[in-house]
Amino acid sequence: MKGPYSKVALILLVILAVAVISFFHANMIVKREMKHSAEYSLDKIESHISAISHAIISLPYNPNCPLSLQREYANLTYENEEVRALGVVEESSGSWSACSIFGPVNSKEQYWQGDQFADLFLGWSKHTDYFPETSFVISIQEGERHSFAYVNPRRMVGSWIAPRLDFADYEIRLPNQREQRASMARHNDHETWFGAPVRQQVTSQAYGFDITLTTAYSTVIRRACVYFLRGLLLVTFIGFTIWMLSTPYALLKAKSIRDQL
Repeated sequence: MKGPYSKVALILLVILAVAVISFFHANMIVKREMKHSAEYSLDKIESHISAISHAIISLPYNPNCPLSLQREYANLTYENEEVRALGVVEESSGSWSACSIFGPVNSKEQYWQGDQFADLFLGWSKHTDYFPETSFVISIQEGERHSFAYVNPRRMVGSWIAPRLDFADYEIRLPNQREQRASMARHNDHETWFGAPVRQQVTSQAYGFDITLTTAYSTVIRRACVYFLRGLLLVTFIGFTIWMLSTPYALLKAKSIRDQL
């Protein structure tokens, strides 16, 4: 009776070991993939911000904002598909005036909110008169003038960082503007029935923004199940191979003992 029980215990112990190894391996792999994707996305966004900031340096400006200048802004916007609008804002005595593809605008209301990095400004537009959602703003300051580009935030977490992980949600936030964000949510099932969601975050050293990737813990569980089945198949194959190789040896040994008797 001792032999069969010991064999069952050994099989259960092997299955448990495969399950534990599969879980920790899946957790490590998912986090590593998310970390690599976050770092890759960070590099891509930084390169796009740098390219756009160089493109808007010394945009032409006329305080009268003639139709010819508006057309020039429109042509530049068309040539640079990464932006949705271009223009120049000029501040004067507590108010501001702007000329862009939308024509001249004058106001005293705050037009942007964001963070200043030397002569570069990154933030969010305060107005949604021309687009259904707020725009991400990239601006270069030249004296009292600010040459700016508006970017669709969905592009930032879309084509800018493609290819993305199909199991993770992406979110971008500026350091001092935590209430505003650009996000791409593919999954809304961040189950808490087995652990909190898995997160990986990286921060831009050049521009200060954060990229956070989030996925449900069920992603780790599903991945662990795949690794568990693969592990069982591998262990079964190894055990079967050992049995096949040892069987002829055991038969020869038994025959030798019979011959000696």
